[in-house]
Amino acid sequence: MGIFDFLNKNKKKENQTFYCVVDDTFSVNIKNGNATVVVGNVRGKISVGDMIYISHPNGSVSSATVQGLEIHTPSGPQRVQSAKDCPTGILLNVKPTDIEKTAKLSNTCKTFSVDNPL
Repeated sequence: MGIFDFLNKNKKKENQTFYCVVDDTFSVNIKNGNATVVVGNVRGKISVGDMIYISHPNGSVSSATVQGLEIHTPSGPQRVQSAKDCPTGILLNVKPTDIEKTAKLSNTCKTFSVDNPL
């Protein structure tokens, strides 16, 4: 592996970020208790099992793990292992009271805004 291969490999990892503003939330019952589904338009790629950061409107940051994903297709809702650049329902292992509308989700823990998400 040469230096350029190393640089290209790191560049690809940087481009695998995702960003989403929470449009809506609701609670669901699952085998292990309650979880929360957040709905929003994902920019970038997100996968089941990813650890994500939640930037709350009050400025605090928390983390969660993606438990499931659902996208809408012409044939109806479809559960998927990953979603990219589309409206998505994201099942998170957080209580419904731990996340609110307009919270921002990302897989990087850096400061971002709606104007400059990543």
